Amino acid sequence: MQMALGLFIFSLPTISYQQLQRQTSWRHVAHNRFDDAPDYQYAGKGEDKFTLNCSISHEIQMLSRIGLDGLRAMANTGKPYLLMEGTGRIYGFVVIDEMNITQTDFFPDGAPRKTEFTLSLTKVRDHKFGQIGDLLTYGVSLLRKIF
Repeated sequence: MQMALGLFIFSLPTISYQQLQRQTSWRHVAHNRFDDAPDYQYAGKGEDKFTLNCSISHEIQMLSRIGLDGLRAMANTGKPYLLMEGTGRIYGFVVIDEMNITQTDFFPDGAPRKTEFTLSLTKVRDHKFGQIGDLLTYGVSLLRKIF
């Protein structure tokens, strides 16, 4: 298992990602001063965004079409999902902002041989242990043993 987004598992047999990008911002408010440069005050953390770049070879990854539909269904709910690496690192709860799909190299029936897509996520809150963390950590560790 590479990563879990809620109960969706990114792995080599299903859908794997080749690149993970993370962009974090911090907010600073400018206070104008007379006859001087502005003074800046730290106003807290800004957005934390993730982008997963994925490539699917449909001849090898047979469950990938079902996985893409599952990700789309998850995004349609608008709910936040826990994002967790296969190493056990928990990033927090994220929402799915966008999915861009490119399909190429088609079979005679029109099905793609290759699909590349990016999944854009935004962190909406941190994960706090004691809520559901112990159960999810245990569940993901079991899934890691399976996959």
